Amino acid sequence: MSRKSYATSWITDLKLRGSLTLMRSNQTSANDSRFELLRLAAIFAARGHTIWIKGPADELRTAWLKYYSDLFEAQARLGCSKRIIQCPAHTDYDALFGGTDLQSSLATGSIVRRAGLIAQGPLIIQMAERWDRSLTTELALAIDHFEPSEARSNGLIVLDESLGDDIPVSPSLTDRCTLIINLQQQPSSLIDQFKNADRNLLTAHRKLGDTSSSDFLHSL
Repeated sequence: MSRKSYATSWITDLKLRGSLTLMRSNQTSANDSRFELLRLAAIFAARGHTIWIKGPADELRTAWLKYYSDLFEAQARLGCSKRIIQCPAHTDYDALFGGTDLQSSLATGSIVRRAGLIAQGPLIIQMAERWDRSLTTELALAIDHFEPSEARSNGLIVLDESLGDDIPVSPSLTDRCTLIINLQQQPSSLIDQFKNADRNLLTAHRKLGDTSSSDFLHSL
């Protein structure tokens, strides 16, 4: 199965399975189901998967990103030297992929290259709907060529704040997302659940283990 068709079927199945779970539940367990789904998505993200998050820059999204960040930092303490990189909408090609370090080049008399953001750690693409389409295409191609070890330590969080008739996020990025999370109109109780959630990486990973995407769906 191609990368594109795999991602698309995964997204569709995840949304359908999550909806069925919530329809069969009472309100309390429905909220728990939502939290568990979002928590497992954060674990997937910390393990290098590409996640598409739809919703405003509100307290719930902040809480989810903080939980993801805490999991990744716990991983860093266990030997991963990379850090999470925030990429605003005005990020350009040289910043993302690297370019000539003019100051160092002038000082040394030879061309010195600086590493791009993509080489430094997992990226959080802020306001992805506003990114230049040519740049997101280049980023998508770079994702395609990640080695497995790079994908595990890099990953990508695509933050989508588009509404209604807004220009959508480039399909070149969304087609490469392992799963989609819609944080719009979710209960505020999820915020406290994330603030109080276990930050122990080993516990979190034991919950997920080496679960494949398909197994993850069947665990809901």
